[in-house]
Amino acid sequence: TEQTNTTHSSIVQPRLTHMGINVIDIDRMVEFYTRVLRLSVSDFGYSDRLQCKLAFLTSDPNAHHQVVLVNMRTENSESTVNQISFSVPALDDLRAANCRLLDAGIETNPINRERLIIYFPDPEGNLLEIYLDSPFHVPQPQGEPLDLALSNNEILAHTEERFAKENGFTSRDAWIAKRKKEIEGINDFAFLRSDEPARSS
Repeated sequence: TEQTNTTHSSIVQPRLTHMGINVIDIDRMVEFYTRVLRLSVSDFGYSDRLQCKLAFLTSDPNAHHQVVLVNMRTENSESTVNQISFSVPALDDLRAANCRLLDAGIETNPINRERLIIYFPDPEGNLLEIYLDSPFHVPQPQGEPLDLALSNNEILAHTEERFAKENGFTSRDAWIAKRKKEIEGINDFAFLRSDEPARSS
């Protein structure tokens, strides 16, 4: 059989860009995600192929959608979503998000680990999180309650004091550099394997 040669330029690292969720009440879910998480509806309509409604939501003007709500989940079924994550750029933004959720009557669960996180449910029981990357890498899984009543400096000082003795604790920058080398090593290995002659069938 004909052999196919793979060049180094064809070794691509896929990048996660969006996700879809099966929902029960799409109108209720669109209202929640636009009001609470301030996503914008880029498209909404009925799919003849899927025989259901779809809503496309985004917070990025360069992305048509980051979340797709698909009206295919059956009534009274349990959520199979472990978590859906949204990031913020600063601790003040995380604190403001927590206040907005509480003002909307939504119970939150702030957690401190390698990220500073607020967990909360959407109307159909899917677990959501809004998070901020801390300056530290804390080996997972572990964490403790996050006290957002503390000042920004107090939160970061407590995080370092609490986790500094953990094996593997380091700065986030050092952890990123290490992960970058490991990921590049995976891609280099894939490239080396691509140089092997294809087997004939």
